[in-house]
Amino acid sequence: FKDSVVTVNPDQTTGEYSINLEPGTYQLRTEGQGYTSTNENITVMEGISRNEIRMETNMTPENVSSGEYLLIRNVLFDFNSFSLNDVAKTEIEKLYRAMQAHPQIFVQVTGHADSKGDVDYN
Repeated sequence: FKDSVVTVNPDQTTGEYSINLEPGTYQLRTEGQGYTSTNENITVMEGISRNEIRMETNMTPENVSSGEYLLIRNVLFDFNSFSLNDVAKTEIEKLYRAMQAHPQIFVQVTGHADSKGDVDYN
């Protein structure tokens, strides 16, 4: 790992940030007030032909990581299908059991479409 430490502040609206890195291996640490910090290793290869590498870092609010909330992931659909895959069914079952045990809980569902298929199809 490189020994230098660089602090980069994200755009307040989009949360995006950028930094120029020389080839090598780096550790990316993301942290924010009220969120659990994350660490990810990044290797920038010598002679890479792309001038941009995009990453998505998920930061979990501390109250979620402490068990106050139930966070489910991987509720995915196969391409060209409205049926849930097996992993998604397992995650939905966890939510169902939690809702039965705690009917007072608030559920927020968010999602997005992937980039498979052309624009008109999606």
